Amino acid sequence: MKNSLRISVGLLITVSIFFISTFLGSQIKLNFDFIPSTFSTHTLMLLLSIIFIVGFKNIVEYKFSLPKFKKIFKPILFGILTTLIVNILLAITTIALEGKIEAHPALTQMSPIQTFIFAFIYASISEEFLFRGLLSSFIINWSSL
Repeated sequence: MKNSLRISVGLLITVSIFFISTFLGSQIKLNFDFIPSTFSTHTLMLLLSIIFIVGFKNIVEYKFSLPKFKKIFKPILFGILTTLIVNILLAITTIALEGKIEAHPALTQMSPIQTFIFAFIYASISEEFLFRGLLSSFIINWSSL
C-alpha cells in the first residue's frame, strides 16, 4: 500500500473513532457524582481503539511497553517545572494587563483527585491508545493489505 494511502486510511479511521466517541459519549449520561461527563467519551475512544488494534493485529504491529522510571524522571520534572513557570508568567502578565484569571471549567467542576484520575491519567491513556497506538502503528507498520 502506498504511503499516502496508508496515511489517509489511518487518519480516516482515527478521526472516525474520535468523532464517534465524542458524539456517542456526549449522549451517555452517567448519574455518578465522582465520574465526570467526559468519562463516557474517553471510554468509548479507548474501547474502539483497542478493537481496531486487535482487529488489525495481522496487519499492524503494536507493541505495548512501560518506560523505566529513570528514563522518564527528567522529562516529567522538566514538564512540571515548565508548566509552573509558564502559568506563573501568564498569571503575572494577565494581572499586569488588568485581565481576569479564570480556571478551566473542568477544574472548577472536579476535585483535585478527580482531575488527576480522569484528566491526567484516564484521558491520557485513551488518547495515547488512539493516536500513538492505532494511528502511528497503522501508518508506520502497515506494509500491505
